[in-house]
Amino acid sequence: WDWYSYNTVTSVLDNPSNSAALKLSGTISPNLLLEASFNYDGNIINITNSANSFLPSGWSVNNFFDLSQVLQGKTVGLNSMPSMNGFGNPYGTAEQMGNAPWHNAAEDYEPKVDISYTMGKHAMKFGFSYNRYTKNQQVNGTTMGQYAFNGDSAGQFTSNLADCNSVTNASACVQGDGIMDMLLGLASNYDQQQAAPINHYVNQTPSAYINDNWHVTPRLSLQLGIRYDALPHAWERNNLLANFDPDSYLSSAAPSWQGNNMDSSGPGFQSYTIGGVTNNYYTNGMRIAGQGGFPVGLVNNDYNTWQPRLGFSEDLFGNGRTVLRGGFGTFFERIQGNDIYNAATNAPFVNDPSAPNANFTDPHVSTQTGQTAATPSGPSGLTTLALKYPAPAVAQYSLGVQHELSPSIIWVIQYVGNLAWHQQAERHVDNFPLDTPMGVRQNGGNVTTDDGTSTGNPLPVNGQGHVANNSNSWRLYQGYSGITQQETTTNGTYNGFQTGVRLQNRWGLSGEVDYTYSHEIDIQTYDNTCCVSNPWYTKYDKGSGFLDRRHMLSANYIYNLPFFAKSSGLVHSLIGGWTIAGTFIDEAGVPSATSLSGSDTIGLGGGYSNRPNVSGKVKYMKKVSEWFDTSAFSRPTEAWNGGQNQGFGSAGKDAVVGPGRVNFTTSLYKSFAITERAHFELRFESFNTFNHAEFNSLNLGGPTASNSSFGQVTSALDPRTLELGGKFVF
Repeated sequence: WDWYSYNTVTSVLDNPSNSAALKLSGTISPNLLLEASFNYDGNIINITNSANSFLPSGWSVNNFFDLSQVLQGKTVGLNSMPSMNGFGNPYGTAEQMGNAPWHNAAEDYEPKVDISYTMGKHAMKFGFSYNRYTKNQQVNGTTMGQYAFNGDSAGQFTSNLADCNSVTNASACVQGDGIMDMLLGLASNYDQQQAAPINHYVNQTPSAYINDNWHVTPRLSLQLGIRYDALPHAWERNNLLANFDPDSYLSSAAPSWQGNNMDSSGPGFQSYTIGGVTNNYYTNGMRIAGQGGFPVGLVNNDYNTWQPRLGFSEDLFGNGRTVLRGGFGTFFERIQGNDIYNAATNAPFVNDPSAPNANFTDPHVSTQTGQTAATPSGPSGLTTLALKYPAPAVAQYSLGVQHELSPSIIWVIQYVGNLAWHQQAERHVDNFPLDTPMGVRQNGGNVTTDDGTSTGNPLPVNGQGHVANNSNSWRLYQGYSGITQQETTTNGTYNGFQTGVRLQNRWGLSGEVDYTYSHEIDIQTYDNTCCVSNPWYTKYDKGSGFLDRRHMLSANYIYNLPFFAKSSGLVHSLIGGWTIAGTFIDEAGVPSATSLSGSDTIGLGGGYSNRPNVSGKVKYMKKVSEWFDTSAFSRPTEAWNGGQNQGFGSAGKDAVVGPGRVNFTTSLYKSFAITERAHFELRFESFNTFNHAEFNSLNLGGPTASNSSFGQVTSALDPRTLELGGKFVF
């Protein structure tokens, strides 16, 4: 086993795919055209573990569940090893055996009809289509079981990083060893997914549109249209999905705790039979798809998805050399289904119980208490969807002028922008509540380990249901170790000024020079990114997004060198006919978010990301050893010591701008004719031609005593590269 890297045992992938398209068109009359098409594509993915993951002959593993029930009668992989999901201190590595066999099959159908009709000044087009996407996908998970060894001897030692790095407190730090824990049989956690069902998903989209290209005058054209896409959320055919509904959670059904486990015969539990095995599952707040009026797609469908379109173009002076163009349109996104797939692992249909401090030889046995449980009832994490889940949308608009300066030279100046709303995001909703006593936040609020054990001082007992040294008992929704909610609650804007000159084959030269000044603001730049930094205030992340580029200057060219271009014979063959081409880019850096490492200043059980405080405008030295002035940053004061904003730092996600980039590429090439049908091409190429320093990443880990390289450049892009190549074509 490779102890020093994350290792995944090789699997075998079988991936057949197919597609087909049928299109018919017919002219009904000189001004009426009918087009009909049917498109289909599909693929099947089957993954099976290689023999590298199998148990040695004569070996057996003590699991929570019988693997033949877990894998629904399939024989492939029944003898696989369990995974080692993490060797913590000091290795930081894992041994993953793979969760095969795994099956996935998808098909996409779309019949479509388009009608084009011309009448006078109007060229109209309208049509409709129906897209149906189906996917049969096996729920992926740790069906072979997986252990974790975090290097603290299964909770026997406490390691505080700040103490370990402090000379004065070094004696208070006891460092563990993850592999030694394994050899001693002291696992910090064990979990096994009970079932691996194949779910059958359906996603469908009926669509219709109408558009009119209206030539109002010889100089003015208008494009008017509207489109409608009905976007019901994807669902599972057999309603074998469950979703957490905060309004259905009952505080009176909070679990009865037995240390870090829950009493499976107590409040909040119901009996279900999954994979042939009957167990009690904690389902407080869970709703079953299609039952009791709950939506089959787990969310309320949004049908307010009308999309108007408007465009125009006008020849300003009637000479065909200056054109004013503009446009506006709204667009809604069809969510293919990745969000609902994430909810497939929720109880009761898929159960993934865990046991903290489990015996490596027999995970039913606790190494701390010596007690044995057939299937421990530890809190599980959930990924859910918000019931209110409108479709993501964006409005795009532009206005610009194209002007012919002279033949083959075009100048463009324009404004482009977009406004996005109801964008996808993920948020942790099962933290400690904001009214958690400050003493609890100080002593144990920084407990974030998945198995619920404390990495700091024990949580105090403070009333019914709050258990010492059990962070999950302090969560807003007790009985769960954390809930990640997928929602469509963020927004963003982009505004850009663009101008450029394009030259097409003039004086032997073709090329373009463009400049863009733009600004992008958002809360989350990318879809389905976990998670917003502050679950209680999403605007904590509002600022310049990671696609924000204030200045971009770019150019490209192709120039046929005039030397000996008109000569003949050997001189032209060897020296004439060379071409030089290249690109140039000079762009500003993108915003880069700082982070905050070390002890938690918020103390609400994790599920958030903090940043340091920042004072004033950040200054830039732009040196490798100090890209920006780190003295502007400081650790925020802890909430229990009077810190503002619940302990969150004041630095925005865009407080630092990373390095920009200046880059040239150059090519020199020529084709040598050998015969009429054969030639040889010779190319000289350089990348980063002038060997300009291309700094890339920064250390943004925040101002801590152990992070002495905060603010330094940590990587760079490639230096100058020279290449010589030839190609013979015949």
